[in-house]
Amino acid sequence: MNRQQTTVRDRERLDAYLSPDTADVAEQSMRRLVVQLGIGLVVVVGIVGALAWFLRDPLTAVSQTFVARFGLKGVFTGVLLTDTFALTHEPLLLAAHAGGLAFWPVFATASVASVTAGPVGWLLGAILGRAAFVQRMFARYRIDSFLHRYGVWAIAVAAITPFPYSVATWASGAAGVSFKTVMLGSLFRVPKVLFYFLLIVGSWGLGVSL
Repeated sequence: MNRQQTTVRDRERLDAYLSPDTADVAEQSMRRLVVQLGIGLVVVVGIVGALAWFLRDPLTAVSQTFVARFGLKGVFTGVLLTDTFALTHEPLLLAAHAGGLAFWPVFATASVASVTAGPVGWLLGAILGRAAFVQRMFARYRIDSFLHRYGVWAIAVAAITPFPYSVATWASGAAGVSFKTVMLGSLFRVPKVLFYFLLIVGSWGLGVSL
């Protein structure tokens, strides 16, 4: 296939991304994310509170062992890995808090790790973007339209909502989104880490006091 044919095909794909139908899908997806965010907040409060009430002693013991062995380095490594590979880092924040680590060092460490996961995912996406399983993620989560229409805001949406952050960063690398765009969008992980950590600390304290 020559360069002219490739250019025509790329333009056709971009037109599809910018079509009204795609905008409707993006709007519907955003509404679902808002609903999922609300449900997720309730679930976090319920689970953390229940753990503090029913399993405070064993969970505290396990958390203290984790903190004694790995400390903030363990928090950083764990958050980096979970945010790079579509997992959740909230259990690590809970373990750090229940294990006795101070709030602000944990917040700073987790924030830096979470933001760092953005460019790491971008690099992996650039390397593995042609792999079949990455293409399946593209089809499942329909994030191409966000990446091509909204740039930084596409990453920001994934950074602060239940939408898989790592999927967005990997897809950005595979789609050729600039490193600067991914870094700027990834900074939105900082307020999310702060909000969820405050929620975890408050829920744990509530469960302990009951």
